[in-house]
Amino acid sequence: NLSSGKMRQTMQLISGGERFIGKPNADFVIEAVYEDLELKQKMVCEAFDYFGKEIVYAVNTSTLSIEQIAHQAPKPDNVIGLHYFSPVAERKMLEIIPHKTTSEQTITTAIHFAIQQGKIPLLVADSPGFFVNRILTPYLLEAIQCVIDGEAIEFVDRSLQEFGFRIGPLAMIDDMGLDVLVKSLPNLADKLGTRFTMPPRVQYLIDNDRKGAKNNRGFYLYNSQTGARKEEDGSIYHTLEIVTANDLETEQIVRRCILMMINEAGYCLQEKVIRNTDEGNVASVLGAFFPDFRGGIYAYIEKIGAKSIVAELNAHVKLYGERFVPCEWLIEKAETE
Repeated sequence: NLSSGKMRQTMQLISGGERFIGKPNADFVIEAVYEDLELKQKMVCEAFDYFGKEIVYAVNTSTLSIEQIAHQAPKPDNVIGLHYFSPVAERKMLEIIPHKTTSEQTITTAIHFAIQQGKIPLLVADSPGFFVNRILTPYLLEAIQCVIDGEAIEFVDRSLQEFGFRIGPLAMIDDMGLDVLVKSLPNLADKLGTRFTMPPRVQYLIDNDRKGAKNNRGFYLYNSQTGARKEEDGSIYHTLEIVTANDLETEQIVRRCILMMINEAGYCLQEKVIRNTDEGNVASVLGAFFPDFRGGIYAYIEKIGAKSIVAELNAHVKLYGERFVPCEWLIEKAETE
């Protein structure tokens, strides 16, 4: 923690404006404008014009292709992606995303920069959703689907907390913002399929302006003064036009949600989004909040066994549809057990 004097001294080094105002000889630039491809392409060109052709230009994005953004740059090999997680000060993981022509020097500089920031860098492929959001999103969507199917919000969250998650998936969505999650889905669904398709009734929540903690309207109620989370918002069932039936047991909810995360983790190895399971285990704990005492998502797969997981996924296909079809990596792993 900084002393108040040191904090003021540090804050004086920060300046802001509506145009580029920093030293034109900067060597590392991080862009964090909102998720719009055309805007980011414009920014990368303006940054190289202002700071010079030798800068390392880091794109902060969670959904867009780094290669598409870098394509507009005068020197594409100096462009790399950084994916910070919110809240940035509390989250140790930082995904680093080189594209096809990013130079080794640029990658090394980005990793060194991440370590200087106190982050744990994870090198991932320039693929939709990268790694953490890729495994987290189907898990979150399945939790929403459980509610739509008639399960109570607090019961769904409590079920996953009993499995070991520090926070339930619906509370997690409130923290990140349902609008943020929904905005990322079309690109993911287009590239990756029905596992990332938004349940249609979610649009009712968007139309009802349920953005979560940031506007005190989400799956939960919030204290208007402190922002503290209270009990579930019972009016959400009316908004979704559903009635709670609570037909599922705790373990059934856990399996539905966890299987979606497990299967996506398999896809990520299959498609070489990450380099190895050790890195994936660390990232799943620090980035996706997978219970640390379980050793990470791939350690959990090893413990349960791919054969058992594939059987569970196939059973869920019959119950809930093709989003549970097991990936080839899991099927091949099951055949060797």
